[in-house]
Amino acid sequence: MNWIRRGMTLERYLFTSFLKAFLGSVGFFSLMFIIVSMSQELAWLLQVSDRTSTLNLFLYFGYRLPFWLTYTYPLSALYAIVFVLGKMNAENELIAVYNAGVPLDRILIPVYLFVFLLSTAFLVFDKEIFYTPNQKFRALLQNLRDPSRKEFEGPRVRENLTVFGANNKIYFIRLYHQTNAVLQDTHILYLDRKMNFSRLVSAQYIRWGEPAGWTAQGVVERQFSGGDTNNMRTSAHETMKLDLEETPFHFEETYEREDLLAARDALRIAKKYEIIGGDFRAWYTIYYAKTAMPYIAFVILFFGVPLSTFSRRSTLVLSFLLVLLATFLYYIFNQVGQSLGKWGALPTWMAGWFGAIGFMSIGVALRRFLRV
Repeated sequence: MNWIRRGMTLERYLFTSFLKAFLGSVGFFSLMFIIVSMSQELAWLLQVSDRTSTLNLFLYFGYRLPFWLTYTYPLSALYAIVFVLGKMNAENELIAVYNAGVPLDRILIPVYLFVFLLSTAFLVFDKEIFYTPNQKFRALLQNLRDPSRKEFEGPRVRENLTVFGANNKIYFIRLYHQTNAVLQDTHILYLDRKMNFSRLVSAQYIRWGEPAGWTAQGVVERQFSGGDTNNMRTSAHETMKLDLEETPFHFEETYEREDLLAARDALRIAKKYEIIGGDFRAWYTIYYAKTAMPYIAFVILFFGVPLSTFSRRSTLVLSFLLVLLATFLYYIFNQVGQSLGKWGALPTWMAGWFGAIGFMSIGVALRRFLRV
């Protein structure tokens, strides 16, 4: 019973120390990002300050802070665990823990649980926490550069679209109303395997509804025989149910920039390209990389824990050096993994999680080598 109480006290002590170091590190690294950004953009910000409000200048950095968190919180988790355990090791507190028969991983359970739950929350709400503020930053940046353009707001109506669909379909759309998901003055050309004309469906309106799908109004259908446009059968319909693989997302204007897309958005683009025959492997790799990104803070603990017990000197310096080393290694693993996934050398899920798998492997090897 005394051993359990002693273990619980150690857990609270270590978790409290970790949390303080973690929050302090997040604040410090965020401040460094702001300082570096201001030093690089100060001259330009002074130029635009006379034509914008002070609030916009604060929002210029405020919208960026959540996205910067994707970089700062894994580094902060590594720094905090290395600093706290390194300090305990330097003060012989870890020796007391080992002598008491308390496994180190046992007193680290609250830390592991906290970082895992935080990572899961960041994955589930990545769009709301990281990418929506970053989209607002991009819109604000564009507005400051050229107030007449609203590039990232997205038009309500798109005009004169040509969209390649699944199963050799080509859409010719005069207007697409994004708000209501309505195609106006649309021609859908169906091609056979030999790329000859097979069918042409022309409709005044094609409306999307859940769960019915697409319903067309004012339809003229033309069936071609043997690809001969002179040999066709024509029929007219007031309304017609269309069995189309495409969803409204296929006709919306999307911004295929990784820094503006959450994991769920990358998945939608991957599925879109898979249907129409585009480069879907690259987007599936990006999707899995985005699902792995929040958990790098959890994985990186397995890398930091054994190294934090390696030396009893200069824990502050060691912590910063390990942060730099981890940043360099993760960048290499991540870039190599994504490249292999896009080339088809690795399954897309493995390519996206390559950095996390690499860090986990290094952490396990270090634990065995250092006998943590």
